[in-house]
Amino acid sequence: MPLRRIAALPRPLRFALGLTVGAILYATLQPADVLERVPPWWCVACGDRGRADFILNVILFLPFGCAIGLTGARWRTALWSGFFLSTCIELTQAFVPGRDTSLGDVISNSSGTVLGFFIAGLIVAAARRHRPPGLPTALATALALVIIAGTGVALTPSYLHSIYYGQWTPDLDGGLEWYRGRVLDAGLGALALPSRQLDDQEQVRALLAHGAPLEVTALAGPPPTRLAPLFSIYDEQEREILLIAPRRHDLVIRFWTRSLTWGLDRPYLTLAGALDGVQPGDTLHLHLWREGGGLCVAVNGRRECGLGFTAGAGWSVLIYPESFGAWARALLDATWVWGILLPAGFFATSRPTLAGAAAAAFLGLALLPGAVGLHATPWWEWVGAAAGIATGWWGRGALARLPRQPVPPQIVLTSSARHRSMRS
Repeated sequence: MPLRRIAALPRPLRFALGLTVGAILYATLQPADVLERVPPWWCVACGDRGRADFILNVILFLPFGCAIGLTGARWRTALWSGFFLSTCIELTQAFVPGRDTSLGDVISNSSGTVLGFFIAGLIVAAARRHRPPGLPTALATALALVIIAGTGVALTPSYLHSIYYGQWTPDLDGGLEWYRGRVLDAGLGALALPSRQLDDQEQVRALLAHGAPLEVTALAGPPPTRLAPLFSIYDEQEREILLIAPRRHDLVIRFWTRSLTWGLDRPYLTLAGALDGVQPGDTLHLHLWREGGGLCVAVNGRRECGLGFTAGAGWSVLIYPESFGAWARALLDATWVWGILLPAGFFATSRPTLAGAAAAAFLGLALLPGAVGLHATPWWEWVGAAAGIATGWWGRGALARLPRQPVPPQIVLTSSARHRSMRS
């Protein structure tokens, strides 16, 4: 967009444009650790989590496109603005440690800008209609419930038909630390899990799928500062099927999910303080099994059940940073529920419609998670749901009062005026 046009915008729109650009620059130009193989620069949505990265890049540029759409610009302006900003970022990332240049990022970022532009136009047009139809409210509520159901399906454990290898305290790449303890024995049900290619592969997969008890006996090492595998199962393509790893005094458990098969990311379960009081050289008895739809873990007799994911964990199939603490994950869970239910409040046509959408959403949050393998919705996600619907209802009124951007007048010359102009 020309600078003179940006300077003529109302202050809130200038602030929105600056905020979105600043957020994009902060998110994309920070140094990063290289934990995975970097695909070629010309590859689009490639790599272990290529689809997740593509979707994240689209989402990252959505607010930028929305801000451009609110200025009254044309969609071509949004396209070229997103393309120019993304190209500058990609060229700069060539000099940032841990970053890489990618054609796919330019495509996804430009697509996100254009998509945000059209979304802004749709929501502003809907907000200014005197009596919009009630169908968008129902569709928005249904979409939120579909996303919750999809979260449950995506986070379901999936055990690949490949060759499995047991690994005792392996020294692995990918940002993992080497655990200085020693495994004495490992078993799944009645099967032994040695540190080599596992016997009876089909039975191993069947026992894992049915949640058979997994037991690991080990001598503890010093508390690691990062994830340090104690026991893991990998396949011949170096895909992580199951991992049990201490991190400081916590115990982390992660497994292969359907989301990874789809090229997305996956979260993991953290048992905070599970190794408190354990000294180097102490004997560790770990026991994992599934019970009542959740995971149970016992460490030296201390048992905790009900471990699993909730409706707000949908964001974690896109990105799951290891550094996030429990409070940050809970905040993101609540924010995710807030975001997916905000359209339901925005498209509500009246207070009765708003009440109906809220009732359907709350009923879905109460009943749907259990049907798709998720845990009961915690209180902070209920707060996020209520806040999302309320924010959408309030935002509709705010956008309806937004002043329309004036369209510059166009001068049309008649044939006689054009003739006089040519003579002069």
